[in-house]
Amino acid sequence: MKILIVELDYRGHHIILYLNKLIGELLKKKHEVFLLTTKSTTNSEPFYILKDKYLNQLSVYVIEDIDLNNNKNLINKFYFQLKYFFLLLSQITKLNNEYRFSRVYFNHFDPFFFAFAIFGYFFRSCKVSGLLLNIKFHQYFFGIKKKNILDNIKLLLFKFFLKNLKLERVFIIDDLFKIFLKRKKIFSKKIVYINEAINKITFLKKNICKKKLLINKKGKCILIYGSITQRKGVLELLEAINLNILNGIYVIIAGKFEKKYFDEIKSFLDKNKILKKKIILLNKFISFNEENYLFNLCDYVWLGYNHLSSDGSSGVLKLSIMAKKPVIASDRGLIGFLVKKNKVGFLFSENNLFNLQKILRLISLYKSKRVFYKNLVIYRKKLLLNSFEKQISEVI
Repeated sequence: MKILIVELDYRGHHIILYLNKLIGELLKKKHEVFLLTTKSTTNSEPFYILKDKYLNQLSVYVIEDIDLNNNKNLINKFYFQLKYFFLLLSQITKLNNEYRFSRVYFNHFDPFFFAFAIFGYFFRSCKVSGLLLNIKFHQYFFGIKKKNILDNIKLLLFKFFLKNLKLERVFIIDDLFKIFLKRKKIFSKKIVYINEAINKITFLKKNICKKKLLINKKGKCILIYGSITQRKGVLELLEAINLNILNGIYVIIAGKFEKKYFDEIKSFLDKNKILKKKIILLNKFISFNEENYLFNLCDYVWLGYNHLSSDGSSGVLKLSIMAKKPVIASDRGLIGFLVKKNKVGFLFSENNLFNLQKILRLISLYKSKRVFYKNLVIYRKKLLLNSFEKQISEVI
């Protein structure tokens, strides 16, 4: 079976996690896999790792670069989706005429959701499936955000989306969306609920991990991990620590930084010399081995996303659960909802430094993570029931 996978973004965990796991599973089943992506993606470190791993097993085709963050308002978002939907359609049709694909799979369907809902019938020659990672129009139903008129429009578009004859499967990782659709009496065999893609953690002793990462700090470690952008709320944490320097805490910030934000953080640390001694910056792509060491080494994981966040799901939250590490999270969005529901960490209100300082003092003085251990174990068992790659490869 010939399968074309469309993935246009190398940031976050789209390629190194979702795509990596899916391609591996499809190749095991002797499928022929093709990848349509962008030039900037092919020049990224996550792609180099993917290419090295599946050398000569993956046919790669390149389309012009697409700014997936061009979504400031609904009109801009729809224009962006429409423009690139037809650009993609043209390229996919050209490739399909040559290779006759059995399936076209969008590894990140979200940026093209609106356009496909209305114009998906243009996919005349092949069936389409895709993964919706960050749906948010149902969040008002659970008190995560306030309802607005756009939520009704998006729900209507989702119904059109499901009726499209070319859509074969839509994969959903959000448990709340499953509940929402059931309450709204929206049922379809096209909807497949699957687990989020996560890496399993191999448990190691802290001392071994410190040696591997050349870290000699003492005290409780807070890990900030992933693509380090302004929405991560790094400066908010540093400011809270700086207001009341706590001897028992140090912070590791690990992942590829957005350049402007890196300069901002570095400037803040240069002005606060005492705080700077407690911060370790690893501004680079983190390998799977390094990821494993970091999650074994840390005591808490920072998920203090601010108002710039999408308020959607988080792969880092799931990694924290796999490592049995409690989190420190802002009480906003889906992350705050899941942390509160499963009782797997501390929650603080955005822009409430006093609240955050109180949590940091608790962490520095007591073995507070024991409070969350039982809940972490229960949540972890749920995640281990079925793997993303096996679930999705069976029905793609």
